[in-house]
Amino acid sequence: MTVKGKSLVRSALVGLAGATSTTALLLGMTFASGASAQSATSKAAAEPATIVFKIPAQSLNAAILSFADKAGIQVFYDTARVQGLKSSGISGTLTPQAALGRILAGTGLSYRFTGPKSVTISGSEGNGSASATAGDATALAPIVVQGSAENAWGPIRGYVATQSATGTKTDTPLIKTPQTISVVGRKEIETRQAQSVSDALSYVAGVEQPLGSESRRDNLYSRGFLASQYLNGLRLTDGSWGINQIDPYLLERVERIGGPASVLYGQASPGGIISMVSKMPTEEPFHEVSIQGGNYDHLQGMFDFSGPVDPEGQFLYRLTGLGRLADAQVDFTKDRRLAVAPAVTWKPDEDTKLTLLGSYQYDPDLGEYYTLPSQGTVLPNPNGRIPTSRNIGDPSFDIYSRKSSTIGYSFEHSFNDSVTVRQNLRYGSMDAKFGGILAYGLQPDLRTLNRYALYDRDQLGQLTVDNQAEVKFDTGDIEHKLLVGLDYQRTTLEQTFGIDFSVPTLDIFNPVYNLGISQPAITGHTYQTLSQLGVYAQDQVTLDRLTVVSGLRYDWTDTDTDDRISGTSQDIKDHKPTGRLGVVYQFDNGIAPYASYSTSFQPTSGTDRSSNPFKPTEGKQYEIGVKYQPVGYDSFITLSAFDLRQTNVTTPDTSPGGTGFSVQTGEVHSRGIELSAVASLDDDLNLRFSYAYLLAVNSKTNDPTTLDKQLVGTSKNAASLWLDYKVSSGPLNGLGLGAGVRYRGDRYGDDANTFKVPSFALVDAAISYDFGAANPKMKGWRAALNASNLFDKEYVAACNGGTLCYYGDRRSVLGTLTYQW
Repeated sequence: MTVKGKSLVRSALVGLAGATSTTALLLGMTFASGASAQSATSKAAAEPATIVFKIPAQSLNAAILSFADKAGIQVFYDTARVQGLKSSGISGTLTPQAALGRILAGTGLSYRFTGPKSVTISGSEGNGSASATAGDATALAPIVVQGSAENAWGPIRGYVATQSATGTKTDTPLIKTPQTISVVGRKEIETRQAQSVSDALSYVAGVEQPLGSESRRDNLYSRGFLASQYLNGLRLTDGSWGINQIDPYLLERVERIGGPASVLYGQASPGGIISMVSKMPTEEPFHEVSIQGGNYDHLQGMFDFSGPVDPEGQFLYRLTGLGRLADAQVDFTKDRRLAVAPAVTWKPDEDTKLTLLGSYQYDPDLGEYYTLPSQGTVLPNPNGRIPTSRNIGDPSFDIYSRKSSTIGYSFEHSFNDSVTVRQNLRYGSMDAKFGGILAYGLQPDLRTLNRYALYDRDQLGQLTVDNQAEVKFDTGDIEHKLLVGLDYQRTTLEQTFGIDFSVPTLDIFNPVYNLGISQPAITGHTYQTLSQLGVYAQDQVTLDRLTVVSGLRYDWTDTDTDDRISGTSQDIKDHKPTGRLGVVYQFDNGIAPYASYSTSFQPTSGTDRSSNPFKPTEGKQYEIGVKYQPVGYDSFITLSAFDLRQTNVTTPDTSPGGTGFSVQTGEVHSRGIELSAVASLDDDLNLRFSYAYLLAVNSKTNDPTTLDKQLVGTSKNAASLWLDYKVSSGPLNGLGLGAGVRYRGDRYGDDANTFKVPSFALVDAAISYDFGAANPKMKGWRAALNASNLFDKEYVAACNGGTLCYYGDRRSVLGTLTYQW
């Protein structure tokens, strides 16, 4: 394509970003901010742009990564060939070429720019002088391209992530983000063969999944609160039974923020968010097919193809999919899934990228959602213990199916080294049907269960768009990374449901099924429209080793509910500011203490006895901690302590005439400590360790039975450890071994804390073999065997009342055969 053609393409795509008035507004703000700080660097300028570099003396590998982050340049090099080398660092205003030359001084290495934003480090024969003081340095042979600086939206090299965009919406080192962020990458997901996002996060500090063997949704709790979930930076909104669940095989990385994040994402849980990043098209060809089998008649096939479409690499593609047929732990239940996720990237030049993303997922038969009485699970029952496979429903009635699809895009354009705009957009739809027989009481004989039938259909549609403008500039010695944004989301939910309490009882120790239970008559039909508009600004300020992150946001929300049966409607409008202030200081030895304050809000449905709509709940958190990224080692440690309060919580109205109504004088207080360590101790040994102490209580409530009582389902103590090792030489070359243990302390089983759910410890294990390590003709073939809950421990994951106890997952064994080329 000619230069003129590139200009036309660039103009067309910039026009795409400015197609909406919101993006046009952001562009205006961007140029105004950029102009006030410094003159924009012209792409056609003859002189290369200069950048203020402050990179201390450290290992060469760490210095190169710091350079890549600061300069916004992709650096290709063999990490093994820079091991043990040191860099004296740089400080000053330099061009990227001059800066890299000084970083490599004395190493015997040189560089070659292969594009405006890409450089390859090679031996001393390259055309970029690496040293005027090379001295006796040994000249190396040209280095094979094997590594590049990590991207916050891309793959992780091994287990240890160093970059994340979840905490700032910019490509930011984790050590410069003053908040707890945990990242699980593709390699770790594959090593442990995680079958859900809950599985992927099961070794992350501060995250709990209290629903045990519930396989149909990822109900993840963070710091005592149900966490909000996001995919590629955009919120996933659920209905009552229309609940999003992204298969981990479609994901590149899963991240968790501990604490409020409303300043960037709007309405969200005060406990934090779960952020997922889809697999994206790759510049290098990649092909993978796998087949998997296991207990519960598990059979699954997977494929993942990616690479360039054309010789120039302007167009890239990725196509990922899976199909699963399996039974589940509870009698008569299934776990079946069909999922496919296509993606296409168009890169007309180095500064512009447009990625189209789609997905389709069909779950015709989902797993169990059956709660059991506390007597017979965690409490004694003279009739015995209820089996973990017990189905309290009826197979002739039970159904849960879900169809979901999404289409959207991610667009980015850099005008120069200082100004970048982004727009992410997604539309998603879901149709979910649920029919189940549920429990609401156990009779005095402690074996006869009272039941009711529930039918529900949720039809959701969601449009979400996030517009961003990022400007980098300096004011004296202070570096700024300014982000301004405007996002909008609109969700429609049509819900139809019916309830029938005349369902026959069930003897839970001698059940009789197939009773011909009919679908309940429709008793509810609502149509709800939820919309949110938010504007936000964030500045990441760096002065030498000190980084300050501050942000402000303002949201307007509107919830309109129409009752199609009664003909009534309710419209609730809210508006709320949120903010964040954090500071982190990096020492030369890799230690970085930090402190932060952040806020959140969540709309609350319902009204008080005077028909006044409830206000949103508010979250406020103080957090202090220290992050440690040892120089020269591939590891990352975070220790944090937090104090989090949620106010405007509904509690019973105890005033005269208030019976049956609620007021918003309640408060939940959550405080604790989290320790997380992840490391690749060498090329073959990986480790992840976590510990969390959590005390979350109802600190203010009008119900004396729950005042100062611990939140149901939360463990005061939780810990986990995972290790895996790969043999890379000798007769066992290619063999991989892994093992882990997950511990959860005891938890209360009801709001009044009248009984406890016992603690448990589970052991997981993995063994794999890379056939190509011993036989080059078998290159690409890999076999793995994974066991979760290896010793088949029977345990209760959590209870939420007398008849709402959840058994945990029994032993699961999966064998996987994979071929990559």
